[in-house]
Amino acid sequence: MPLNEREQQILDEIERQFEAEDPEFTKRTSSLNRIPQWYLRVAVAGVVVGSLVLLITFSFNTVVAVGGFCVMLLSTATLIRILRLTTRVPGQPMRDYLPNGRNSRWPFGR
Repeated sequence: MPLNEREQQILDEIERQFEAEDPEFTKRTSSLNRIPQWYLRVAVAGVVVGSLVLLITFSFNTVVAVGGFCVMLLSTATLIRILRLTTRVPGQPMRDYLPNGRNSRWPFGR
């Protein structure tokens, strides 16, 4: 159900207040909006299709299986890139998100 004009104005005002009060929060969360949903879906589909092609064709056609592996590898790299862009605070080192890091926290929560 779409928002009416008044509700949209209220949301826009809240957004402007957030930007004025906490620019760091806006910077951290703006990376979530930069990743289109279709990009994520294509990457997940690439991993699934690549692994299926690899598993199905490995025994009788190695060239196609290697192609499936390449698709799976590129899609996985894309997923990792998406996760890094959407879960990391800009300017903060990746080691802070690893189990042995300074804060010992994962981006997905515990």
